[in-house]
This record gives sequence, C-alpha cells and structure tokens, in this order.
Amino acid sequence: MDPFIFKLGLSFVVGSLFAAATLCIAARYGPRIGGIVSGLPSTTAVGLFFIGYTQSPEAASTAATIVPAAVAGSLIFVIVYIYLSKKRDYLYSILAASIVWFAIALPLANSGSITLWTASLIYLFAWLIAHAYLGRIKAEVKDAVVKQTWKHIAVRSMFAGLVIATAVLAGRILGPFWGGTLASFPAMFLSLFVILRRDYGWEYTARFAKTIPTGLFAVVPYAWAVHYFYPQYGLIMGTMIAYAIAIPAAGLLYLAQVVRQK
Repeated sequence: MDPFIFKLGLSFVVGSLFAAATLCIAARYGPRIGGIVSGLPSTTAVGLFFIGYTQSPEAASTAATIVPAAVAGSLIFVIVYIYLSKKRDYLYSILAASIVWFAIALPLANSGSITLWTASLIYLFAWLIAHAYLGRIKAEVKDAVVKQTWKHIAVRSMFAGLVIATAVLAGRILGPFWGGTLASFPAMFLSLFVILRRDYGWEYTARFAKTIPTGLFAVVPYAWAVHYFYPQYGLIMGTMIAYAIAIPAAGLLYLAQVVRQK
C-alpha cells in the first residue's frame, strides 16, 4: 500500500475517534462547559499533526500560519448560525453559515503569503466581534446532558474525520495553507448545532454558543506553538507542548470571565 494512502486513512480514523471523544464530552457537561470543550483545538490539532506526519513538521508549521485566520471564519460561522437559526430552519442556517465560512477562508488559503501575526490579528478582530455579539444574547437555560445515540455520534465523528482527511489531502496536493485552512473548518460546531437546535431549541443552542469563543481562544497559542515547536521538537513533543500552552490559556480566560461575573 502507498504509505501516503495508509497515513491518509489513519488520519480519518484518528480524527473520527478524537471527534467522538470531544462530542461526547461536550454533550455530557451541558452548554456552559460543552461550548468551551467544542472550541478547543481538536480537528485542527489532528489535521496539523497529520499534515506533519504525511509531509514534514515544517509543512505543518507552515499550515499553522493560516489557522488563526481560518478559525476567525469559524467564529463568524457561529454568529451567522445563531442569528439565522432564531427564526429560520436549522438546516438553512447551517448551509448559510458554511457558505460564509468558505467565503472567508478560501481566499485566505489561496493567498499563500499571510503571516502568523496578520492571521492572529484577523482572529482577534473576529473574536472580539463574536464575544460582544454572543455575550449580549439572553439565553438562561439549565445545564442538561445532550442525548445522542451511538449512531449519531458515529456519523458526526466520521464527518469530522472526513474533514481532517480532506485537509491532509489538500495539504499534500495544494500546499500547507490549504491544509491548515480546511483543518480549521468548524466540523464540531456544525455537528453539534444540528442536534442542539433540532432537539433542544434555539435558547439552548445560543447558550452553548456563548462559551465557544472561550474555547476557541486556545487556538491561537496552539497555532503559534505548532509553528515554532514542530520543526524544533517534532510532532509528538510539539503537540504536547502546544496543548500545554493552549489549554491553560483557555482556562485562564474562563476563570477571568467567572470572576468578572461575580
């Protein structure tokens, strides 16, 4: 078997399993914690790892450059979905939000020259907008376990795995910028928003979305860590360092928000 085909298949399997774990945790702990968990580096992290595994740590480092800007598109995806789904069908809202994400992300991927600093500034601008918009939403609902069958989890996880495999393939054929961009597609949000809006209503979905920017705050330090540490320390150690930096960053932001609300 072609080694690349094997690695591509492995990226699908690992990505699906990682997504399943993330979806289960996010659904288990209700909207307040679930939104944070779903925003943490998951499909993006696996995608960058396998771009490095199928090509080189340097390729993953380059792919990480575009990630903050592409994830800015994910924040806009959340805003568009929450805004539209209040009055429109959830499938229409998902489709519209996805089109907006592609309209933002694909020109970035095609640019091929954006710097990590510029991408981070784009992300910061989008994060402030999302934080301000979602923070104004009044959606007081009780935390509840989101019920999902194993069939639903499997389908949604395989979708996330397919996104990761597509990103790895695009990174190989079109270049690292394309791989990093597609790895940042909001597969987790799309999967969760469908079931939340359909089965739990708009207010529960909005309450879930309110904490997504907190989790996504970890993406920028994660991308910076991958960019600098993958070439120096390799994929495994670089990933461990990236998570060791990114998770505390989101945790500190969450604690700061809790303290401010008291």
